[in-house]
Amino acid sequence: MSKSTVSVVVPSYGRAHLLAKTLPTYIQDNVVELILVDDCSPDATPKAVVGVKKDYPIIRYFRNDRNMRQPASKNVGIDHAVGDYIYFGDDDSILLPGSMRDLLETMEKYHCGAVMARPVVAGPDYRDDKREEYLKWRLKRGCVDSEKEIVDIAHLQFNFGSYIKTYRKNPITVPTCHAGALVRADLARECRFDPNFRGCAYREETDFFFRLNLDYEARLMYDARAVQFNLPDYMVKDTGAREGGYAVWRKSAIECNLYFLNKNWAKICAKYGIDRSIEDMQAEFEASLPLRPQHPSALKVFLKRWYFRLFVYKAF
Repeated sequence: MSKSTVSVVVPSYGRAHLLAKTLPTYIQDNVVELILVDDCSPDATPKAVVGVKKDYPIIRYFRNDRNMRQPASKNVGIDHAVGDYIYFGDDDSILLPGSMRDLLETMEKYHCGAVMARPVVAGPDYRDDKREEYLKWRLKRGCVDSEKEIVDIAHLQFNFGSYIKTYRKNPITVPTCHAGALVRADLARECRFDPNFRGCAYREETDFFFRLNLDYEARLMYDARAVQFNLPDYMVKDTGAREGGYAVWRKSAIECNLYFLNKNWAKICAKYGIDRSIEDMQAEFEASLPLRPQHPSALKVFLKRWYFRLFVYKAF
């Protein structure tokens, strides 16, 4: 086992109802502290943290005196972290067992600046009491044949939920990372998250990791053996970055995407030989976001419910 130490940093806002479920999963091998940064939550987050700390005393709790959003809250965590590495987790996600070990192994074997876990999102048919069955079904899905199906820099599309057939032997090098990544602490302190990403802070992670790649020449890798499992929408509800509903989130995402492009696109194009304008990129992004959230038909919902009951959960 590696002797390196890991600080886990989790920013949180309005997720008191999830913390007892999510925080303990990050406390794995080599983790010496979990830093929860409460972004001035209006709910019972302080009380919820007290309850979790009784069983997990390595949790350190910091509360912002005003709402500062995710990037600034992550920087607060960076400032307090004591580990050799920092893992950035989410308050609505679960880190599957063994993931930290796998990330550390890849980090040290390949001398990386950051290593990302596979982000897997639960759908509406997820049942917490059937987590093992759901994960057994879900983790098999998303297998692809090439890196091109995972990373498309020219369109800023990253299908990180997928994995390559040989992924267990070969983590892949990537230009940026999704949420849920292990980062060298010294690099995190130098690079830091950009607090100018406001609202839902869309692209704040893309920005942080692209800058590690472009400005610090750090090697970034994706190790799909490690998995960060995002809980379904019906459990998360309109909290955190989703507060205010879809329309508010969409407007904020568009603004953040344009800020990201104006800041980084010229450097990305120069390094990767891309010839696309910011205007084209922004128009494409806006077109990819429907004006209203898309809902499946009643028939599709009914059929999926029975599919899960019969073939995934085997509830005959």
